[in-house]
Amino acid sequence: MSRSPDPTAALAGPAWLDAWFAAFSSTGERMALDTARSLWLRRDRGRVLGLPLRVLRSPTNEHTPRYDWPGDLSPAALAGWLAASRRVYAWHLLELDLLAENANAVRLLAGLPKPWRRLALLARWETPVIDLAQGADAYFAGLPQKLRANTNRAENGLGKAGELRVRDLAQDDDWQTSLDACLALESAGWKGEAGGAIARQDRTRTFYLTVLRHFQAAGALRLYGLTLDGELLAFNLLLRDGPVWYGFKTGYAEAWARQSPGNVLFRHVLKALFADGDAHTLDMLDPVTDWKRRWASRVEPRLRLRLYAPGWRAGLAYHGERIARRLALTPAGQRLIRLVRTRR
Repeated sequence: MSRSPDPTAALAGPAWLDAWFAAFSSTGERMALDTARSLWLRRDRGRVLGLPLRVLRSPTNEHTPRYDWPGDLSPAALAGWLAASRRVYAWHLLELDLLAENANAVRLLAGLPKPWRRLALLARWETPVIDLAQGADAYFAGLPQKLRANTNRAENGLGKAGELRVRDLAQDDDWQTSLDACLALESAGWKGEAGGAIARQDRTRTFYLTVLRHFQAAGALRLYGLTLDGELLAFNLLLRDGPVWYGFKTGYAEAWARQSPGNVLFRHVLKALFADGDAHTLDMLDPVTDWKRRWASRVEPRLRLRLYAPGWRAGLAYHGERIARRLALTPAGQRLIRLVRTRR
């Protein structure tokens, strides 16, 4: 069993947020509700139904697995912080992304007193999740038979081609050298061609290196590699926050795609996580691809929360959006949406 992760390695903790703002947001956009609890938000501007608004947004983007606030806040204290924040930046809309249905932030903001009752929860994303609490035997027995057979066949075939090894490269002293090799493998594939590879963008690479060093030092990083006679065929990068592992990045050598090295490695990764026995979930993260869906126990929604501040402008946006969502459910509203999309 691996050492227990350091609780300072958190996806909304100070180290993470410092790296996120440094990479993706200007210093002037950063604003705190409560620095002691790392309740940092980003100043922004946006429009709701064409109405210009000042917005406070969660520090989240495509490189963020989820977002939440700590649960030890009182509604009165939170309402006081929100009111004080409007004296610093007269925002109309607070928008938090990537919230789970049971997120603390949802509970806290839904429990605010008047005049902070104008709230909207929207399902925006989905994430495939593997339940580690059920035990390895039950999980693997429940996988599609075709997936199990194909993975067995792929591993047997690779084993006949040479020495096949799976290792957690994050445990090595020179793990950053291994990380560079994994990122190079990602850049050489379709993610690199599409511009989504970490190594292709300087600020993205800087963000990941900063975060990964922190999580590795805290014992909350795993970097599994599958090699054949020393050649890297696939990798799987995971970060842990509390009882949840997050599957951040995967990659494989496309020259070996027919041998499914990604599936072979992923099964070994799951066996290792089940064997540890001290985490309850592996979140494979958005998007929900066919590959992830085959391995997932279930698909969970991720929410966008919008809190509309007191005042007429935010109230107009709130009620206008409510009416628009109701109209979108009617046949006439759906025809209008199709017409607008066609004309675009």
